[in-house]
Amino acid sequence: MDILNPLPDAGGGLPAFACRDTRASGPALMALRVQPHRPPRADALEGLIGQSNPGVLLPLAHGAAADAYYVVCPAPTGTALGSPLGAPRQAWGERELVDLFIRPVAQALLGLAERGITHRAINLGNLFQAGPRTQVVLGTAWAAPPASLQPAIYEPPYIAMCLPTGRGTSSVADDVYAIGVVMLALATGRQPMAGMDDAAMLHHKLDVGSFQALVGNSRPAAFVADLARGMLAEDPDHRPTLEMLIDPAVARTRRVAARPPRRAARPLDIGKISVANARGLAWVLARDAPVGIATLRDGQAEQWLRRSLNDVTLASAIKDATRQRANQEETNPRADAILLARAVAVLDPQAPVCWHGVSLWPDGIGTALAGAQDNPRITATLADLIDSEFIGHWAAIHTGRIESTGDESATNAEEDYLRREAHRIRTIADGSGRRSQSEPSQDGIIRLRYLLNPLLPCSSALLNGHWVADLPALLPALEAAAAHADVARNMPYDAEIAAFIAARTNRRDERDATAKFPAGEPNTRARTQTWLYANLQSRLHPTLAFPNIAGWLIAQSAPMLAEWEHRPRRQAIRQHLEEHAQSGQLVPLLAVLEDPETRITDQRGAADAIATVSQIDASLHSIAHGGMARAELARRMGQELAAGAGLAGLAGVLTALALG
Repeated sequence: MDILNPLPDAGGGLPAFACRDTRASGPALMALRVQPHRPPRADALEGLIGQSNPGVLLPLAHGAAADAYYVVCPAPTGTALGSPLGAPRQAWGERELVDLFIRPVAQALLGLAERGITHRAINLGNLFQAGPRTQVVLGTAWAAPPASLQPAIYEPPYIAMCLPTGRGTSSVADDVYAIGVVMLALATGRQPMAGMDDAAMLHHKLDVGSFQALVGNSRPAAFVADLARGMLAEDPDHRPTLEMLIDPAVARTRRVAARPPRRAARPLDIGKISVANARGLAWVLARDAPVGIATLRDGQAEQWLRRSLNDVTLASAIKDATRQRANQEETNPRADAILLARAVAVLDPQAPVCWHGVSLWPDGIGTALAGAQDNPRITATLADLIDSEFIGHWAAIHTGRIESTGDESATNAEEDYLRREAHRIRTIADGSGRRSQSEPSQDGIIRLRYLLNPLLPCSSALLNGHWVADLPALLPALEAAAAHADVARNMPYDAEIAAFIAARTNRRDERDATAKFPAGEPNTRARTQTWLYANLQSRLHPTLAFPNIAGWLIAQSAPMLAEWEHRPRRQAIRQHLEEHAQSGQLVPLLAVLEDPETRITDQRGAADAIATVSQIDASLHSIAHGGMARAELARRMGQELAAGAGLAGLAGVLTALALG
């Protein structure tokens, strides 16, 4: 890989660099540099490497290199059809659109669909043509979450309104929508809705419909207009299939009876935005939670639906939702969020999950957590959504986006799956199977983030920028970072590393050890990190030495050394630790600190010392508190001895007198 040889506009929104296969000659390659908080699509990489599809730039390999992660793909030949948000290089005729663009792209997407993979990055800047009369090739789409780099103009409203990293894998129908946008641009020679920001574009699509909003004042040919009308249908089930697009004449003749959205006799003004239909109202409520909640609770939305839109069914549903909210405690922190989320789902059956102003699709919650690492507000909102398990309730309300085969059991199965999945990720975040009144802990959310993103790198600052996406890479990266770390002030282990190990290991003992770290005492934390790193070295790197990590562990071993009572033995242990550290083997360090025989000897010696001290203390106590009694005894004995001596003397005198 040659980072000094970048390939501008070749990576679908990511930096791309020229690279080559040193083992064999072949076509030109490029390496896409992954963004730290936007992990690659693990399922797509696993399913596509080694496969063949000439209509798309498939991944060939992926992996970390020092401080970055790269996905290797064939380099595109020729140039892009245009910039993502600019006009195409030239207008195309009907025959060119069919033969060079629509048909080959549909065939390429069919190849992906056979493996259950969508593309989700179809735009003018990610479509390449080697020459004027050559077929278009789809660019890469594997080095970032699905549609996270896609300009909103190419997405249906129900996708564009989501967090970029929370759009989910979606369905092939949304790839068809993007093809329709590109087709209009190529047919008219201009970028649709040019100059509009995302909010204005989304509002206009919801107001007049995607087709009318994208066509605008242009007059595409009848063939293009008929085909685009189906491809840009608001309901994904009404869009033509890929098989139909292979023969666009068939797709053009497909007619689906779709009733246009009902427009209100008078628009509803919410802030600076006017809405004229239910879907527009749902979007305005979803994008600004405080305003949306106020609009619902004061009855303004319900009255407008009933009086101006003349939709009694929707008005009654909104009234029921607000009545349920009124019956709950005013201090309930989640009641307003549930009210707003239910209202959005009722007003727009195609809308994603909306929670406190954040919108996403259920299968995008993992990548949304990854993308929000530097945004505490969004992270807290996602944590609250997870804790509420509302996604399971949303599945029961939502009907427009659940793929249906015509069998009601398929829809029920999808609802059951989402309920189970919502409970599963809630349990992971909580760290137990018991419900609690508090939100999931920060450590639980971090662990969940890594579990849901198998290629997400560890975000610990202790790694000093080294890219660590799997467990074997952890110790070598930490060894390199330890050479420049402040080992006296910082532990070589933190909440990010603990969560990363717990998510990446398949061993129960290692997961249990990481759970002890966050709330553990200093000696428990020191023991946890020493045991884990020694265990990882013996299991993953038995022949490698990690002297820097060993020295770091010794520098932080004071809480464990303090458990040894015998001072000379403690000093000897520290000397042994320093000797073992030079070898870089962590298991001997743990053996010295946890030597059971030596520890028993130390404990017995401590117990004997305590017993001896207790005896001495008892003796001193007896001496200190028994002096008065002994003095009284001595006084009495002295008096008795004196009296006896006096009597003896008197007797002697009397005897002498008697004898003469």
